[in-house]
Amino acid sequence: MTELTGRWFDKQAWEGLAQLIFMRAAEDNDALQFSDAYSDA
Repeated sequence: MTELTGRWFDKQAWEGLAQLIFMRAAEDNDALQFSDAYSDA
């Protein structure tokens, strides 16, 4: 990783962080379908 970024990557610290996994194809809670999901602003 240092070759790419110039910095050492602490994989163990990264693995200890909570990860958000977003799978759009499987998401069925889409606000775009509902006109009341947004304010006029």
